[in-house]
Amino acid sequence: MLENTKYITEVWLNSNGIFPSGACALGKALKDKRYLEVLALKRNDIGITGIRELESALQLSKTIRELDLSGN
Repeated sequence: MLENTKYITEVWLNSNGIFPSGACALGKALKDKRYLEVLALKRNDIGITGIRELESALQLSKTIRELDLSGN
């Protein structure tokens, strides 16, 4: 669903059991989302692998204003 949405601005997925593999998939889906402002993924156990993948994806977003990775 995220891959087909061009102008997504907010993603709220707190406490959804995303884990590292899910964070990697999410990072790939968010790579071309240049309008993303909020990404909330707290308490998902995404680990360092998932965080690195998300970091790579978010480098393209010039509009990110809120990133919540607490509890990971």
